[in-house]
Amino acid sequence: MKLQRHISRKIDGKKYEKWVITLPDSLISRLKWIEGNELGAEAQGDLLILRKKQDKEIISEKKQEYFEFKEKVLEGLTGEKEGLTWGELRKKQGLRQAKPFHDWVRALEKDIGLMRQRKGTQIFWRLSK
Repeated sequence: MKLQRHISRKIDGKKYEKWVITLPDSLISRLKWIEGNELGAEAQGDLLILRKKQDKEIISEKKQEYFEFKEKVLEGLTGEKEGLTWGELRKKQGLRQAKPFHDWVRALEKDIGLMRQRKGTQIFWRLSK
């Protein structure tokens, strides 16, 4: 097995790295892991412990991500009577997604009263009154 460092992208002259561990097929087969499984990692001293995440853990993490996203959108749009474009909201609140997840946008319409309104070529996000 080997630990490798890869440059995942370069933005404005800054290199972003990721680390890769190559595991043998025999080990993956014994564990009954398949491509795409989400894994959890924990360091204990000089040991790295990897385990396959259970579905309920994955769902819980996604719910937490949505909750944090919802709070940031709500905070960013509060008091913005004219609304903000996604780009403005993203920059103001430090949101990571280049484009918002479609399912999350639909959920925000129900959860916080998000409204989207087209003005010319732009779509403005705002809260219903």
